[in-house]
Amino acid sequence: MKKDEAIAALKEQIHNIRLVRATKPFGATFEKWRRNTRVVLENAFPNSRSHVDEFMDIQYDLSVAGPSTTNDKHNAAYFRGLESAEVLIESFIEEIGKYWKGQDSARETSTSNLIRILGRLRECCQYLERPPSNEREVKDILWIMLRSHFDRVDREDTLPRFGAKNYRPDLGIPESRQLIEVKFIGDKTSLPEIQESIIADIPGYLTGNSRFDTVIILVYDYAHKLRDPKKFIEDLRSVDGIADVLVIPGIGARAT
Repeated sequence: MKKDEAIAALKEQIHNIRLVRATKPFGATFEKWRRNTRVVLENAFPNSRSHVDEFMDIQYDLSVAGPSTTNDKHNAAYFRGLESAEVLIESFIEEIGKYWKGQDSARETSTSNLIRILGRLRECCQYLERPPSNEREVKDILWIMLRSHFDRVDREDTLPRFGAKNYRPDLGIPESRQLIEVKFIGDKTSLPEIQESIIADIPGYLTGNSRFDTVIILVYDYAHKLRDPKKFIEDLRSVDGIADVLVIPGIGARAT
């Protein structure tokens, strides 16, 4: 989630507190607001559990109540909880405003580092007894390469449904909120179809419910069909959400 998106989403949750105050305490509107706020915080602060925990620890009822406790006291505790939530969310917005620049800079560095690692695929393949000859073998090698650098590398993890379709990107790095989509160009591969399938999947990969912000496209050109990939790369780089495109020439295959 980008800085402006995070601030806007949190401000919306503050605005929605007014709707919650106008409804029955602990009703469906409250439960929906509380859950939606948790989801926003999980996406705004993906590398920190403390923000979600602080919000979820807010008490909206009395810690101790007896038979003589009136509804007025219960309601007062409920509204105090909403007030605490509003103040806390405002502090999160201030935190993003002051410190998010550093996080964006770190993400840019992380993207450059990830591209550097992926760019070594061909070098890593040269000493294999048999170079990769299909897309799954390329993914196997990439997973090993990435896992040596990152604590967690998701593989074909199903993302939240977008429209009528479930999306399963090839590889994901949760700590940097980046996806890697792998494409294999074989003897019978249609280049226009490859390009169209990439463009079609990007919105589903980066929907608001996703844990990821950008996608890096890696194309392993086994059949050497992209003799001059410059235009192919430039066109895909212009697509919103694609951070970069790498075309790796295949090893041991002849051009068709």
